[in-house]
Amino acid sequence: MDLNCFKFVFNSEGFIQVFWVRGFLVQFAAFVLTNFENSDKTGIQEKLRKEVKEKIGSSSLNFESVKDLELVRSFVYEILRHNPPVSLQYGWARKDFQLSSHDSVYDIKKGEVCGYQSQVMKDRKVFEDPKTFKAERFIGEQGRELLNYLYWSNGPQTGSPTESNKQCAGKDMVTLTSFLIVAYIFQRYESISGDSSSITAVEKAK
Repeated sequence: MDLNCFKFVFNSEGFIQVFWVRGFLVQFAAFVLTNFENSDKTGIQEKLRKEVKEKIGSSSLNFESVKDLELVRSFVYEILRHNPPVSLQYGWARKDFQLSSHDSVYDIKKGEVCGYQSQVMKDRKVFEDPKTFKAERFIGEQGRELLNYLYWSNGPQTGSPTESNKQCAGKDMVTLTSFLIVAYIFQRYESISGDSSSITAVEKAK
């Protein structure tokens, strides 16, 4: 995918190191196209386009304006749940401790390696039908509660990065930039088709 169409997002927000995030943009764009294709039966593109047109229209996109796009945000969160940018995160236990799950307690010994956030984000006791992509999963009060279990950034989506918790320092930039990309697509196009390797068809906005 040609990323030139996304450069305005970074330039308008004052970002200079566009190429530093190029790898993530390519990966995210591939996930967007794949999930458009997989969830098209639910009319997700039409719903996303309607939300963007009603709440943004032709106004300039920025980090503040996309915060009101609930469906766009939920769509992005669901992509990150299925396809976290860093697929494997782990750590060595600094001391002996007990790790609790819904119904069990595990003894973790100092020096053992643990951590696999992709499995946590597909917990059947938290996420209904966890292997299915549901673009509207994180909408509403119950949906927002699920953000406490969205661990793609080595911490909950509701958390904030600090020196002590080692959560991704770029967490907010990743999500906000992703919101902008999806919003821009539906500000410019009526529909878009493709897969993880290429765009096959687009219909410009009327």
